[in-house]
Amino acid sequence: MASPRLASALKNVIFNQTMLRVKDPKKSVAFYEKHFGMTLAHAAHFSDFSLYFLVSLPTTTLPESKKTIDYVWSGEYGCTLELTHNHGTEADPAFKYHIGNTAPLGAFGYVGFKVPAGHLGAARASLEADGHTASTTNAAVVTADPDGYPVRVEERTAAATNANPSWHRSMIRVRNGKASADFYQTICGLHLYGTKRNTEDASTSYFLGSVPQTTDADWLENQLGTVLELREFDETPAEGYVNGNTEPYRGFGHLALIVDDVYETCAAMEELGVAFQKKPDDGRMKGLAFIKDIDNYWIEIIRRQPLA
Repeated sequence: MASPRLASALKNVIFNQTMLRVKDPKKSVAFYEKHFGMTLAHAAHFSDFSLYFLVSLPTTTLPESKKTIDYVWSGEYGCTLELTHNHGTEADPAFKYHIGNTAPLGAFGYVGFKVPAGHLGAARASLEADGHTASTTNAAVVTADPDGYPVRVEERTAAATNANPSWHRSMIRVRNGKASADFYQTICGLHLYGTKRNTEDASTSYFLGSVPQTTDADWLENQLGTVLELREFDETPAEGYVNGNTEPYRGFGHLALIVDDVYETCAAMEELGVAFQKKPDDGRMKGLAFIKDIDNYWIEIIRRQPLA
């Protein structure tokens, strides 16, 4: 159970990021923009790496005035897909990241998108026309982005009115679904929207997000934000899953939460024994932190930036 102090610190929490490392950002950004309607909200360039923040905007176009890091960290439109490029990887023909779906299995499972009812075939055709391998299984198109990270595309229900694709969820593997769901509710302030048994791969999914919402299957299928899916497989490797942040298995990087006060949130978490990868004043980058969940996956804690 969350302490009153932590509950107060998390009262405006937002699930804000899924970070993936990519070899060639030009190819990756173009893939997500063209096939899934994502928008590059901000790019930040440093001496040896660059960050690209993509957002899913189902109903509007992002004005140039909002293509800033303050917009990304304001949480105004939920979750961003953060693509991290370590300079020089694009020039190495042999270089590749560990996508998580080959041994040893990693945390990352896939990014999931929704398209309007009746548009699944068109989504597959568009991908195949650009040379991407795609297959249809269990009412979903399964493909991969330029780095090989799995992408799953599903239709919304017929009742949904939105005409555009949208980023629906990020799936990560966990050893114990109930315990992980409890952690993300108690420590991260997320809400459990429901569970689903997946007979095709003998697994159980737990769906969570930062928008308070009673369990409603249609809402979950059609919502326009981004959900975190924790998937527990009946047969889990005894050694667990690699978290994507150690060589030679780097790929998936972290999830992220936006909070009002990083220092207060982290102090409240520390009182409860939460493990830290980085405390707010560690290292060169002050004012942000990384905690670790029960599978040793990293979760970045970021301060909300007010928009003018």
